[in-house]
Amino acid sequence: MARNAIRAIISIIVLVTVALSLPAFGKGKNFEELFSIQDTIRLPKAKTGTAMAIHRFKIDKDERICLSTGPPGDSEVWFYNFQDQLAYLVRDEDIGPIRGYPYVYFKALAFGRNSETYISESVSGKVAVIDTAGKFLSYFAPRDDHNCRAGASDMEIDEQGYVYLGGPCYQEADICPEARDFCIHKYDPKGNYVRSFFPFDKGLFELVSSPSEDVHLDLDQEGNIWCVHNMVYQVFKYSPEGELLAKFPGQSSFYEPPTKFSDTESEQARRTWQTSWSKINNLVALEPNLILLSLITHSPSKSVVEIYDQDGDLLETDIQTNHRLLGRDRQGFVYFLLDGYDKDKWSDEFRIGRFSVTSTDQSKSHTR
Repeated sequence: MARNAIRAIISIIVLVTVALSLPAFGKGKNFEELFSIQDTIRLPKAKTGTAMAIHRFKIDKDERICLSTGPPGDSEVWFYNFQDQLAYLVRDEDIGPIRGYPYVYFKALAFGRNSETYISESVSGKVAVIDTAGKFLSYFAPRDDHNCRAGASDMEIDEQGYVYLGGPCYQEADICPEARDFCIHKYDPKGNYVRSFFPFDKGLFELVSSPSEDVHLDLDQEGNIWCVHNMVYQVFKYSPEGELLAKFPGQSSFYEPPTKFSDTESEQARRTWQTSWSKINNLVALEPNLILLSLITHSPSKSVVEIYDQDGDLLETDIQTNHRLLGRDRQGFVYFLLDGYDKDKWSDEFRIGRFSVTSTDQSKSHTR
């Protein structure tokens, strides 16, 4: 009898301990309560005196940082070592035969299995492979083979070396037989086409004659592909074989949907329209079971972060901050551009914060 009583007490203690360690979401916490800053990274810019914003941010297993920056025609990729020093940069003359015409525009980036870097050139649609010293190794050309501008926006590479490219897909392309607007293309480690997924149903071109090409991708530990488009307030999850596993909408009360717009409108009308709706800024799949979704609002100009579990259940929403979500690393830290793009784009450095998600009991001590 005494033994059973002891076992019952132990069971109660275990249950209480587990309950206390569960994520404490749903209480309307602010950014500082949910995200704990571990380190501030200061990355010197290779080019100053002009507005240089970060397009894509990646960090490899050795904590090298790679980012794409600069406007079309003046676009570069910058690489930083573990000490946050600029190691080398890639310009249009460094990428061999993949140069676009009439200009070069780098956006999508990904690190391969051996820390080589894959860089998508948006105008040509080709993907260059760069070694750890910045030397051009090879390339493959999705658009040349399939008449489709794959890889214009975002890219991820899984543990087996398969490459996932997110971007627009045109109706006349052989691999895009339906009138879909955007898709995800899968290529094997040698650059051979495997298949395409169609997360975004036709309709963007019905709303806007030239919709944004901003697609954001991330992979979870099982190799599933998570994606969002900055004009579609939904999260999509695909298996590596292209099976739709989940789809759920965002739920922020700050979200303003895009309205119909035509390219025949004036430039002033376009600028007004661009600031009238909320852009889906990024998505991060965090282990073991979290999805971070961020959007940009304009009245006022803020970043709004939402947290979901991977079943699509909302855990926390309407987390306002001046920081912009950039991505994550393999250790589970998330990275934000501190104080947003507007303040840093004219300075001599990018200030990036490394954060842990405190409510998931994942806070760790880490210093670069």
